Amino acid sequence: MFPNAEQRLPLILRRHQMKKSPEGDHDQAELLIQREVSHIAFHKLNTTLGFITELRHLLPGVSDARFLIKTWFNRPLAEAPTLHVGGTAVRGRMGDTRGEHWHFYVTDLKPNRPYRLALTDAKGNRRLKPHQQSDLDSNLRIVKTKKDGIVIRGAKLMICGTAASEEIFLLPGSVYREPDRDFALACVVPRDIEGLTIVETRRPSDERELSDGFDIPTETGITQAYLIFEDVFVPNERIFLAGEYQHTADIIGRFTATYRACIGACVAGQGDVMVGAAALIARANGLSTNVFREKTTQMEINNETTFAVGIGAIALGRQHPSGVWLADSLTAHANKIHVATLPYETKRLCQEIGGGIVETGCFPSYQDFTSPEYGHLIQKYIKAGAGSAETRARIARLIEWLTLGAGVPGCMHGGGSPDGARMVVYASSPLEEYIGYARKVGLIDEDLPEPVK
Repeated sequence: MFPNAEQRLPLILRRHQMKKSPEGDHDQAELLIQREVSHIAFHKLNTTLGFITELRHLLPGVSDARFLIKTWFNRPLAEAPTLHVGGTAVRGRMGDTRGEHWHFYVTDLKPNRPYRLALTDAKGNRRLKPHQQSDLDSNLRIVKTKKDGIVIRGAKLMICGTAASEEIFLLPGSVYREPDRDFALACVVPRDIEGLTIVETRRPSDERELSDGFDIPTETGITQAYLIFEDVFVPNERIFLAGEYQHTADIIGRFTATYRACIGACVAGQGDVMVGAAALIARANGLSTNVFREKTTQMEINNETTFAVGIGAIALGRQHPSGVWLADSLTAHANKIHVATLPYETKRLCQEIGGGIVETGCFPSYQDFTSPEYGHLIQKYIKAGAGSAETRARIARLIEWLTLGAGVPGCMHGGGSPDGARMVVYASSPLEEYIGYARKVGLIDEDLPEPVK
């Protein structure tokens, strides 16, 4: 991480006796760093942290006015730890995708001055943890452990495809720590298991699915539901995780990386349908597709971007010892951000090409379209190009469904929010390393530290 790597020198790190801190709930360890360099000497690193027993490695690197401390923990940390250097607090930056490796880059130090450091858990109650909720059932949890299985209670919301599934896989909702061990749960249950209530949810234009004709242009439909578990018994052979909170980071990380890589192809496939529908409506309107080639080209670029980044995340991944292939986390989460933006531009361009017949929502129903009394008049005024009035109507309904109806949900928050993906990208990006590249290429010797707030 240091631009001048030759300035790194070996350090002797000694860990002293463990003793209880005055607070009584933290362990304290004194770490002594000695370095035979006249520029700077860190005589004592006094580390007080509630998870000191989880600290596996601590690797410091020192120059005359800055240092980098890299830490490795035995378990993932749900929140970034903070390193206190004198009166300055330096928030850790995640060096991996699991939260076990954190590094702290501190600049603008004074030579020949000793500094006292303290590494602590991040503080602040920005949101309540599951065990702090007034209603513990807000998160799916284990309420009883039996010899042959567990009993679970709570809910999973906004679950796609439930009605079409025979088995339902349940995963932890976040990275948990010991107080939330009852929420560290992973298992699989049949859809018709006793105690599970599935509430099918509403969506745009859902009542049209009960009607005949082209008002719903597809045959597949959409299904999303709330899953309510009321003391559901799950036998041991269907349980993957039951209270082992230390593994929740692995589960969340592997699931989100795989999902966010694959969703790039999902939205690209829908985008390809929009390109085709846009071309069809242009022709049905009596116009050549060449008139809109810039728009359709941009739509195709958007589709290829999410598809290619998803493929890249998978290609850059690795094989787990079990044989399962895991996507590259950084690339996959970057793809999620594209998925939350580019498809909406594709939908907008499709609406632009289609015109008011697809975007305004002002289009007669199939019942009116086929009315024996006045349907022929509607068809007379809907026909525009070489195709029939019904063909133009079906294309218009398809674009409306793709860009305004039930075909829209999922791009923004499906598989997690884009802000969550941005957090992973930020935490996984080695900014100081990139700065080192820039200084080396630009022959920049002067160090520019981060301004102190």
